[in-house]
Amino acid sequence: MLEAEFLFNQCISRREVYFVAGPINTERFSLTMTMRTACLFCLLICCVPACHAGEFKVSSGALERTLKAKLFSTPDQRYYLRGDAHSACNLYAETPQLFFAGDRILVRVHTGGKYGKEIAGHCIGFPVSMNTVISLAPSAEGETVGVTDARLDRVSDSAELNFILSPFLSRQLPSSIKINAATMLREILTKSTETSGYPLFLERLDVRNVHVADKFLVVDYDSDMRID
Repeated sequence: MLEAEFLFNQCISRREVYFVAGPINTERFSLTMTMRTACLFCLLICCVPACHAGEFKVSSGALERTLKAKLFSTPDQRYYLRGDAHSACNLYAETPQLFFAGDRILVRVHTGGKYGKEIAGHCIGFPVSMNTVISLAPSAEGETVGVTDARLDRVSDSAELNFILSPFLSRQLPSSIKINAATMLREILTKSTETSGYPLFLERLDVRNVHVADKFLVVDYDSDMRID
């Protein structure tokens, strides 16, 4: 699950939430929410939703951790395309690095191992060691933020390696860069009673737009929230 630190900036018309590479800063969270208690109280009296529209920002580090948790969760933090850690011949992807460039999301992955045929416990073939960069466009559907439009150059000079690597790089890896915004916000809001004295509930969230800006993935959304 994504670690998150978030900060309410405006109560009435807009909320900005930041998902960054690091654990929750509970002291900052508590102070910020205390300052907003009066605002929440007014919302409670008026019986109106807490905020209809807002945005949250996701750092490249947070997305990278999501990718690693879904695909690179073995003890050696590798994803095996052929064989496993004990195979004489194996092929694996490792050390994914995710960053932003322009309006795109880039993922650099190292591919290593030995490719060939195993004979008498030995791999008869050739070593593999190369880096590949995949370019992706951010996308959104309903409550989910993900990526689409995978672009990559020729992976290698080997047609056999391309046959193995291309589906993983262009389809499987991108499909693992996916977060459910509503689930994340609901999990964070479980602390609203503890920090402000008012339980705050997210009833609906629809992502309207997602784009890269200022080293963050910015997600604009509409929501219905309730204070009990």
